Amino acid sequence: MKAKMLLAVSALAILSCQKKQTTSVQAEQNLSVSIAESTRPVTKNYYDSTGIYHNMMLDSALVYALNNRTRNGMQAYSIMMKVYQKYHPVDEALIQKAAPALLKSVSEMRSNPLENRDPKTPEYPFFAQLFQLISQAGRLGYDRFKADLELLKQQAAASETLTASAKERVLGTLSVAGSSAYRWLNLQTINMHLEFYIPFSPAQFTGGGIKAISADTRAYLEAREKGHSEHTARVLSAIASFKEFLDNLWPF
Repeated sequence: MKAKMLLAVSALAILSCQKKQTTSVQAEQNLSVSIAESTRPVTKNYYDSTGIYHNMMLDSALVYALNNRTRNGMQAYSIMMKVYQKYHPVDEALIQKAAPALLKSVSEMRSNPLENRDPKTPEYPFFAQLFQLISQAGRLGYDRFKADLELLKQQAAASETLTASAKERVLGTLSVAGSSAYRWLNLQTINMHLEFYIPFSPAQFTGGGIKAISADTRAYLEAREKGHSEHTARVLSAIASFKEFLDNLWPF
């Protein structure tokens, strides 16, 4: 818990440079609390750090965009990378080069996230179950999603059919999905550190939110399968999630 709070405090230091000059000390304290909540993992294991960093970057961009009422995606992406660079190296040139093609691929697979996947591979059953859970998350709610995802994580961790690299991809993907679901199925909590209240509607949680969870989950998985590093995949998945926000959840 202390480690997570240190991450949240460091992220807040970067965000404070992006906020308006009128932002109060109390507002920054609220931001710290909110980011700490958004990085809360679904379960405790090594791979949960993937989801934790994902939400740190995502919330940083959300705070910037909503407080400034701007859809400047490039500036938001820059903020994400600055947040992540506090802890790990980021190849900005590589991300800028890889992002357009990856986002296009994620969009094309929206209706069928399992397209072009070999059902005979050991990873396939885990991804099939995951995307089924995501599709039902709006109806079943976050708590049920979290419980079902926890079980799937335990099964993946105990699997003897997954290779070490496959297990890393599966558990990392599950971590992104869990943290993403926490953010998008509890989107109203972003109001804790905004300068004004935004009445997000339930339809947005179950509509655009589900699209965002699926998009960043697919983005992370595809990035890893294309040979990108864990760090690059984390940033790309956060970018994919924020793009879905701009496309489907923008409140203004």
